[in-house]
Amino acid sequence: MRRRIVVVALIVVVALVLWTAFLMHVPARRSAFYPFPADRQCAISVTDDTDHFQFATVDPVYALVDSLGLRLTKTVWAFDAPDADPASVGLSLELEAYAVLEEMTGERPKIEIFHSYNQEAFYWGSDRLPGPVLRFLHGVTHRGSFEGATEGSPYYWVDIARSLVCYVRAYTTNDINTLALNPSMPYEDPSTPMAPLWFASSNGRIGEQFARLFSEANVESLKEERGVSIVYTHFGAAFVEERPDGARPLRKDVREALVRCGNDAAIAFVPAGEILDRLRVIQIFEDAVDRGERTVGLPRDLTYALDAISVDPAALHGPYSLAPGGAERVSLHEWWGAVGLEVHAGDVSVFDGARRIAWRERWRMVLRWLATQVATPTG
Repeated sequence: MRRRIVVVALIVVVALVLWTAFLMHVPARRSAFYPFPADRQCAISVTDDTDHFQFATVDPVYALVDSLGLRLTKTVWAFDAPDADPASVGLSLELEAYAVLEEMTGERPKIEIFHSYNQEAFYWGSDRLPGPVLRFLHGVTHRGSFEGATEGSPYYWVDIARSLVCYVRAYTTNDINTLALNPSMPYEDPSTPMAPLWFASSNGRIGEQFARLFSEANVESLKEERGVSIVYTHFGAAFVEERPDGARPLRKDVREALVRCGNDAAIAFVPAGEILDRLRVIQIFEDAVDRGERTVGLPRDLTYALDAISVDPAALHGPYSLAPGGAERVSLHEWWGAVGLEVHAGDVSVFDGARRIAWRERWRMVLRWLATQVATPTG
């Protein structure tokens, strides 16, 4: 009897291992469209999250970023939290969130990033995990109340979220090629109705992890894969050295990584909202090609992204495979002119016809995220 139990247990373990390996496998990218120009080999988007932000500690980072001419994304808290842990307090605008941001900048932010203590977060915490077992285990090991999708709560706002923001960060991975892990981003999740579109990110949470993520080997791999890295980090968290004399020089490994990437003409540095807009445009073109259509309709707000997208015509078929000038990759404009597509902009929403994530891709991201939480907790 005992032997039989052992055999059954081994079979179950082997089955679980094989099933996990199947879910964790990242298939090769198949798209003929790239969210960066034809003279670039990859795109990097860095978002400096506002946790730990203090001007004294981030000045060396931004001085180097500015000298390299890199474009990135900066988040802010909408309001100060009176009960927040002082170690986690960051830069706050103390304003009426989206309405005042629009008044200050002329446009509303494109992305929203939830955190461990944001009660207004929706479909967050345990609610973002598939299956009752994972939700239960997460609830046991993580605290926090998230009521953005709880009707009757003063924090409920998911019903108007799409009128305020386009994209919300979901899972995080230690892999540098975010798009390889999450090829459907920005995506719609049928289990989170009313939410904006979700996207994954790569983990560069503190200085050491940021430098490790952008190691020379990783970046070369990203270029070979023609990938996209959407990185979240905290420039206020261990990016500088605290010396006894009060000096705060930038970490050597961080400086080397930023200089190497910033001086690499093959890399396009793009703010997070822009790269997600480009990926959404690509999805619209891919869907039109898959349906054999000769006309492509775009949301008017996304037309600015057309100039920064390239196409590999050889990866397409039939009337779409014409390669202007015989180049490996050409601009989107050159390609659609050569194949005779008509492109129109109209008053349609970025959410119309949004791509839905497949169950296997979602589980793969969840498993990668869980592995990341064990190795380098990211929230």
